[in-house]
Amino acid sequence: MQIWMLFMLIPLAAIVLGSPLGQALAARIRAPTQPPNEELPAKTEDRIRILEGEVDRLGREVEDLAEQNRFLTGLVEETTPEIPARRDLDLPR
Repeated sequence: MQIWMLFMLIPLAAIVLGSPLGQALAARIRAPTQPPNEELPAKTEDRIRILEGEVDRLGREVEDLAEQNRFLTGLVEETTPEIPARRDLDLPR
């Protein structure tokens, strides 16, 4: 009874190890582990610094757009005449 389990396990193991999941697992096992506190390359640090600058710039632009929106909303509210509701008008029926 146990021999048929062995015969079924061998092809199953071959299928799993030949699949992309099995290959990724094998590559991870083979790859040397890197310590988590290893420094980033200088090129990566430069790219991060550039991205942080762009994020700051975009944040300032969003704040400017929000201020412009508040200003324009205030202008529209000041210059738009108040229209009476239909129920308040004396219209013939």
